[in-house]
Amino acid sequence: MTDKPTPTPTPTTTTTTTTLPVAGVWRRLVEEDPLGCPATAADTTTLVLWTQSATSGLYVDLRLPLESPGRSVGAARAAGFVVRPSALAAASTSGNDEGGPEAIAAHFTVVARQKSFAGQLEYRPGDATESGLALQQDAVLQGHVERLNKKRNDTSDDVSNAASPCVPLCTCHWHRHLDYQPPTGGQDIGVCAGAAPPAVDPSTAKVAKSSPCLVMRETGDDASYAEDWERHPDTTVGPYMALELIQEDTCQHSSSGGTCHNTTISRKGYWVRAGNQFAYAVGRPTTTTTATSSNDTARGTTLAVAHKIQDCVGQSLEEAVQTVLGRHADGDDKTDNVPQQQQQQQQQQWDLMMSYVGVTGRVVVKDNNNNNNNNDDNNDDNNDKKEAWLIEQSTNPELVGCRLWEEQPGKEEPSNNNNKEEDDAPCCSQLKSLLLDSYSNSGQLVEQTIPIGDHSFVKRVWKVHE
Repeated sequence: MTDKPTPTPTPTTTTTTTTLPVAGVWRRLVEEDPLGCPATAADTTTLVLWTQSATSGLYVDLRLPLESPGRSVGAARAAGFVVRPSALAAASTSGNDEGGPEAIAAHFTVVARQKSFAGQLEYRPGDATESGLALQQDAVLQGHVERLNKKRNDTSDDVSNAASPCVPLCTCHWHRHLDYQPPTGGQDIGVCAGAAPPAVDPSTAKVAKSSPCLVMRETGDDASYAEDWERHPDTTVGPYMALELIQEDTCQHSSSGGTCHNTTISRKGYWVRAGNQFAYAVGRPTTTTTATSSNDTARGTTLAVAHKIQDCVGQSLEEAVQTVLGRHADGDDKTDNVPQQQQQQQQQQWDLMMSYVGVTGRVVVKDNNNNNNNNDDNNDDNNDKKEAWLIEQSTNPELVGCRLWEEQPGKEEPSNNNNKEEDDAPCCSQLKSLLLDSYSNSGQLVEQTIPIGDHSFVKRVWKVHE
């Protein structure tokens, strides 16, 4: 996947009734941009996780630079960000005094460089590009394809291992229906193949340790870049889940309570699971909307213009938020308190960036004794287990360490697994039952409720695709 524009026409998006060869969770090992660049110029530090569904094509991609505070719980806390479950609503920041403006100011630039996008993958067998440049110019991709062709019928070779099948030569077109960054004006198309560990610098020793069939090479259709990926071994056989956001409503109560003031917000979102890994992304409002906090005019204005980010084609996110809000962090308006004004402006720009939310994490299955059981046995009774969906990475560092949802939210009995971090993690939302046997029906609707304080909440309705 790349952010480089290409002139290739948009093909028709399709789905499949069989499992996609690229289904699972992929972690990027290295990026060559441009293709064939020296090892010292290749990117091996950005955390990139691509979570791909099995049959619907729905996917979520998250990319966090090395310095991003959203890469781990430890990074978020060290940076001064505290857990705030209501940040899942993607409406505004907390305004608390723990960390607050100082943490935002210190990490504003790196958070603006983060990337995340989601949508639907169009998968086509073979090299379906018109130019054929990827295979012509990438010797590593050529080697993968040659080995695939040579060993296709050799059952003694792990290329044919059914437990971790290699990705055959294919063309992937990632249609982006939502994006943390402004649109590039181009398309995201790559030619892919598995078969052998990538030929990269020896300093990336973990590549050589990978099972060959868990490694894939992706080369841009214009041969401008290449990425090597490794698939998480526990995500090749599922279980899989893919949901699409179809409605979001905010119920806002006044400070004195009373009637709920309901506002419908137009957003797109995708929620994908593969094995015990998951990814969740909700884009910025696509039309003008109103505040979720009736007493916060500035943040209400920020959320109302969030859809204009999509008009800033070709700009960076930092440039786009300044364009949309009509001012720069150094302050265009003259006041007697310039530092305070700059802080307020940066707070609004931060809120605009955080009106997109992208998270990844893992599903922890616990039995009645609260013991972790990630190797779920399908023969066991699911009614004797519950799932905790722990957020481990996010575009918003205030979400790292939260539980996306849990079947039984609230205080638990003491855990026997001695993992205090898991036990103390607050829950972001509540759902109606979402067990494996209930979300397997395509077309089913699932309601997610996110409390945002003062008896107010955001409700998201998701449609099950698989």
